[in-house]
Amino acid sequence: MCTMSNKTIIQTTIGMHEVTNSDRILVHEHVFNRYPFWQQSKMEEYLLSELQKIHKQGITVICDLTAYTKPYNYYKIIEKSPVKIVSCLGFYTSRYISAQQKKQDTSTLVQSYRKVIENGIGSKKIKPGILKIAAQSYELSSLEKKCFSVVAQLSTEYNMRIALHAPKGTYGHVCSLISAGAKPDRIFAAHIETGITSRDEYKKRMSEAVNILALGSYIQLADFGCTMASKKGAAGVSFVSEIINRGYLNQLLISADSCWRWKNSEFVVKEYNHGKGKHYTYTIEYILPLLENVGNYMDLEQVLLCDNPKHFFA
Repeated sequence: MCTMSNKTIIQTTIGMHEVTNSDRILVHEHVFNRYPFWQQSKMEEYLLSELQKIHKQGITVICDLTAYTKPYNYYKIIEKSPVKIVSCLGFYTSRYISAQQKKQDTSTLVQSYRKVIENGIGSKKIKPGILKIAAQSYELSSLEKKCFSVVAQLSTEYNMRIALHAPKGTYGHVCSLISAGAKPDRIFAAHIETGITSRDEYKKRMSEAVNILALGSYIQLADFGCTMASKKGAAGVSFVSEIINRGYLNQLLISADSCWRWKNSEFVVKEYNHGKGKHYTYTIEYILPLLENVGNYMDLEQVLLCDNPKHFFA
């Protein structure tokens, strides 16, 4: 990502893209997932169909946050997609980090990732447009501390944004990235709303969210359940309302965190409503209508899917 003359430019898998006011951006999805190699044609057919659906909804850019796959295995998807795709570079949880990377020190990892950022990977020289990092629990392991250091250093060096996966201890992990050198406004924290089952837990997570927002970082929400009557739906709407009322609307991002997988000889996504899958379309079809009556804000779609992602990447 870079800014030139007040323009926001995002690195996509097919080159640089200037973000305009007509763009609609999903900042947290999973496009380049694992699949049986003998099912490549079926995978391509499935994914292109899913991307076509969100393109019809007005989505123009989708960020893939699958840190453990290589985008060069998806050339046909990249070339034929009606939606521009931003790939990521970084680390997911420990079981997705290679044995070699676990042995390498920080400087070696930084150097290897520099090559990817500067030169791209594969014959098409695909370059990443965002960094990914994850924490599994409240305290960072020694491996996670190393990975946080790598991502923070790269973010500072290349002015890249960071997507943080941290359902537990979210505020502390944002602080860890900042302590490692990352700038607060280059970080969005995902999954802070995950697992809220009580009022006390809600208050705790909201307090964390406000502390993160006060630092200048962003919050990204994805889990709104299946109906307004559901606990997740009600908690999600309440979370958004409170963030807006506290004056942090411009640091709020929404996206479905949709992740497909191969199961029982077909491609499926996580179910959220009596067998209905949580597809890329979830944000437009479900989250935005759910937020329809939140506050007195004219066009939440414009703010949450265009203005805020544009400011985040700028």
